[in-house]
Amino acid sequence: MAKNLFGIVLAGGTGSRLWPLSRELFPKQLLNLCNDSEKTLFQQALESLIELVKPENVLIVSNLKLETDLKRQHKELFENDNHCPFNILIEPVAKNTSAAIVSSLLYVSKKKVIDILETTFFVLPSDHLILNKQEFLECLQKAIDLADKGYIVTLGIKPVKPETGYGYIIANDNIDEYSLKAEKFIEKPDINKAKTLIEQNNVFWNSGIFVFKGSIFIEEFKKYNESFYTMLSNLSFTKNTMLYEEYKELPESSIDYSMMEKTDKL
Repeated sequence: MAKNLFGIVLAGGTGSRLWPLSRELFPKQLLNLCNDSEKTLFQQALESLIELVKPENVLIVSNLKLETDLKRQHKELFENDNHCPFNILIEPVAKNTSAAIVSSLLYVSKKKVIDILETTFFVLPSDHLILNKQEFLECLQKAIDLADKGYIVTLGIKPVKPETGYGYIIANDNIDEYSLKAEKFIEKPDINKAKTLIEQNNVFWNSGIFVFKGSIFIEEFKKYNESFYTMLSNLSFTKNTMLYEEYKELPESSIDYSMMEKTDKL
């Protein structure tokens, strides 16, 4: 388990998908959706991460409404292990994934937890159902190797139907036997475009799971979002949250729109 690995678990959300099982105060990451497991999706995400990352190097990003339930589920998962601290960063208002991810990097940097430029990060949504954990961990291990070469890595999922709620990646040139260079990123196409896309062998759903060196990610984000990054750099942190008055002024933008569609390192 390398010292320079860090995991960020995105655990906010409004519970709008999978309603009525999932709802605002109990979104789907807090549910157990797999009959073969007693654990929720959030717990499964944590369990996977600590196979690769030291428990103290995991940060959960969420909101105040969900903090109590997340803490309870974290305690249930690690009740016999006192070396798994509950580290959470609270967003005072939802601003999508760009603000969530970059503010997390700056938070751990300002807290002097790690040197973010020399660290490889995993960013995982907490609401994925991953049935083969061992295969998933092998993918993440390969992603570490690619990140070390200067790539920003996302895990692609082969589409099984035309779906308008996901981002699509068109990939081409092989980097190695496991990975492809992303040529184009298409966020949430209409149904006709989605039908066309899934007929191509080199098209994948974007999982929203990213692996990258902090130095590469920050460099690329600043390149395409200089003023946004300046605003994020000026955020004030009070304990484990950002000041509402500052955070509410941030642009609301997904990391897919703000950077992944633009970078040539994906």
